[in-house]
Amino acid sequence: MAEEKKPQEVGIKITDEILRGAYANNMVVAHSKEEFFVDFINVIPPQGIVTARVIISPGHMKRIIKALSGTETCGFGLKSDGLANKCESTIYQALKN
Repeated sequence: MAEEKKPQEVGIKITDEILRGAYANNMVVAHSKEEFFVDFINVIPPQGIVTARVIISPGHMKRIIKALSGTETCGFGLKSDGLANKCESTIYQALKN
């Protein structure tokens, strides 16, 4: 009998700076054929500052969009109970704005 393959465990480390997180109230997405650039921005008029930049492969971006599209939300992450106005998925709301 063939041995069962167990999933390989990967240890993940996080620095204290990244663990704290970064606040963003805006974002900008740009892309090339090979990658997406997502800038998370904290805008406090009269200026804004990029608090994080994430560079993502097209394949991973598709998985992110799929994950966000599967979550139906109204407003700020409140689940639709069917009584409220019909909500669109989070990603489509973001694309409309």
